[in-house]
Amino acid sequence: MAYGTTSSTGSSGSGNPTEVDSGVQRQTINNPIVNVNDDVDLRVNEYFSDFFTNPISIDAGQYDVVKSFFLQRTNNNLEATAALTVAVLQTCSELRVFPQDIITKFETTDLQNSLTAFLNLSRTGNGLLGFSKNLVPPPNVQRQIRV
Repeated sequence: MAYGTTSSTGSSGSGNPTEVDSGVQRQTINNPIVNVNDDVDLRVNEYFSDFFTNPISIDAGQYDVVKSFFLQRTNNNLEATAALTVAVLQTCSELRVFPQDIITKFETTDLQNSLTAFLNLSRTGNGLLGFSKNLVPPPNVQRQIRV
């Protein structure tokens, strides 16, 4: 008998809880039963088919405020401005916060640390952004280091 086909002889439900019908009659296993007809690739493709198509509606004025803030902070670097603007607007949309409020907070804090912390609010634990911290060694360690 081929795997995935059923036999017409015997019953699959004999009352023994360790015997499971998974396409092969009277299969006793310790691992979870997986339906052989289940196409994992199809489920993954269905999940990701509309993964990046969540529409975001942002007011044009809010977009201009965020873009002009990052244009000023990146010395008119258009690529960096576009990436930062999209990232902040996407995070604002996911968190349902007002972009103008976030930008006013960025103006009064260290932008690198604040922006990293803000973008991490909408990320899962395995995709967090890191912080860079420049440590100044204490004076007694500095004097032992020769340049």
